[in-house]
Amino acid sequence: MNSEPSPNPDPPGLCAFSVADYLRPLAGDLPGTLVAAPARDAIIDLAARLPGAITSFCGFECPLGSADARADFLLCSTREEGHAGVLAGMHDSIALAPELRTQPAWQRVAAFCRAWLAAGSPLGGELMNTWLEFDIASDADALVEPSMFFGTHPPAPGADPRGQLAALREALAVLDPPALHGHRGRALETLLAALPRGCHVFQVGAMWSRGQAAIRLCLRGVEHVAVPALLDVLDWPGDGDDVAVLLDTFGAHASRVDLDLDLGTRIGPKIGLECYLGTDAATAARLAALSAALVRVDACTPAKAAALDAYQGLTLQDAAPAHWPPHLAALARAGGRGLSSALCRWVHHIKLVHEPGQALTAKAYLAVEHHLLARRELRAHIDAMRSGA
Repeated sequence: MNSEPSPNPDPPGLCAFSVADYLRPLAGDLPGTLVAAPARDAIIDLAARLPGAITSFCGFECPLGSADARADFLLCSTREEGHAGVLAGMHDSIALAPELRTQPAWQRVAAFCRAWLAAGSPLGGELMNTWLEFDIASDADALVEPSMFFGTHPPAPGADPRGQLAALREALAVLDPPALHGHRGRALETLLAALPRGCHVFQVGAMWSRGQAAIRLCLRGVEHVAVPALLDVLDWPGDGDDVAVLLDTFGAHASRVDLDLDLGTRIGPKIGLECYLGTDAATAARLAALSAALVRVDACTPAKAAALDAYQGLTLQDAAPAHWPPHLAALARAGGRGLSSALCRWVHHIKLVHEPGQALTAKAYLAVEHHLLARRELRAHIDAMRSGA
């Protein structure tokens, strides 16, 4: 029988540290074309109410097809870095604010993290991370009703995708129990049975903030030619060949394309195509080619295409030491002489959204991740970021 984790002593220096401390240093490096100042300030205001110990990796979701520069916010939490323990309520002085702990969505987040951390839980070896997403652009109550995703480790090569069912059941039993029953539960089993070998569900999301009964399933490893048959088996209300054409057209400018589906009692009409750009010397060229292709079909404005390229880089403690967040500076000092705190910025992926009868839309996901870097190696890091390597 699983036992819940015990509270831990609070790590020193974390009590006054908030998620906003990762964002404030970006003021001069976050293009206003993608995230306008009012949107940035609203996100920082939200992030200031969240303890910094729940993440070291966060980002912005930015629509690309219009001049509208409102944005949403999301953050990643892991077990290894202690983030999940804070969300689970294992630390007194760095706990969530009392007004959040009483909210149903945050109570579900805490329960999920407790189940993830419980001794002997099968989730411990299956889950890789969780994501919280805040729909700030459209919902003033985004902090109260975040959506939550969990990520799974990739299966062994050649494994049957249906082998994931036990792990998904265990996780969904805590996060969204109705997804396991009735038409929704049967639709989930149908989808897993239809997945070709080499494909797996790498993220599952409960879209609480949007009031949806559906869960979002993000699939990795689906060959483009296999997509029409998969969508046909799932009774998707569209033409799978249209999706295959999009995969071939825009996938040519990506290192990998993942498939997002909304699963209710059946597959929803929207299909998400997550275009990743890789981490090699061709990354910058892929980003430029993909954004240019989206401009040609009016899914991205020229100004936003230029801003995506400008976003990539490093925000360094040494550039403004007097204004660097104290806790991040203290981490660098604690790591030993020669270390500097830095925020790495890059385009995590670009998501295309296809819906039958609707124009193609696109969103960019801008990543921010904190690292401690050796000062003697900073030039190499800067050169690598500039080259896209």
